[in-house]
Amino acid sequence: MASEITAQLIDGEKAGTEYKYSVKEYADYLLTHTEGNAEYAKAAPLVKAMLDYGAYAQRYFKEGTAIGEVQDMANVTVPNTFKFDEVSTSLPEGVTFEGATLSLRSETTLSLYFKSSTDLSFKYVSYEVEKDTTAGGYQIARIRGIKADDLDKTFMLRIVDASESGSILSFGGYVAYGPLTYCYNVLNGGSEDENLQNVCKALYKYAQAAKTYSE
Repeated sequence: MASEITAQLIDGEKAGTEYKYSVKEYADYLLTHTEGNAEYAKAAPLVKAMLDYGAYAQRYFKEGTAIGEVQDMANVTVPNTFKFDEVSTSLPEGVTFEGATLSLRSETTLSLYFKSSTDLSFKYVSYEVEKDTTAGGYQIARIRGIKADDLDKTFMLRIVDASESGSILSFGGYVAYGPLTYCYNVLNGGSEDENLQNVCKALYKYAQAAKTYSE
């Protein structure tokens, strides 16, 4: 978020002024102009949480310019309401749910991994689900571009037998999982990497702030 972005308008041989800016510069401007501006004041907690998330992501990925002081995450926990609930998972015979990853780079992407003796396809109401496979035999459902105010949602991913008619009702499989389910797992024995734990805590705080802002 502190990395500079360069923008320039070019029309044939004519080149306009080159501008440099960053997300952090915009955020700093907003935070110093909240007085008398109700919309900026409402957005301030979200922007602060966004900057904290960006800072901890920089530390985890070890790239970008240092973003400055951030909120201490030592006492932040992700509540067990986000714990993976096997009761909310129903898999057809021959299909196993193998785990999940959460990508936090250019966009937030949740990837769910399955193994099956048949070819699967995946459906979710609010987002397009991208199908992928790996050499290890995993069939992957990727939900890309998850919006900030959807980070705390549990996605009910429907599983369809691609070799059949594609009817969800005839196949009847589903898995309930969300970005914060991944974060809960990381903080409860999933990883000892402190930088990853802090990113997950900051993501949870960012999700909370986004939800409050959107209400």
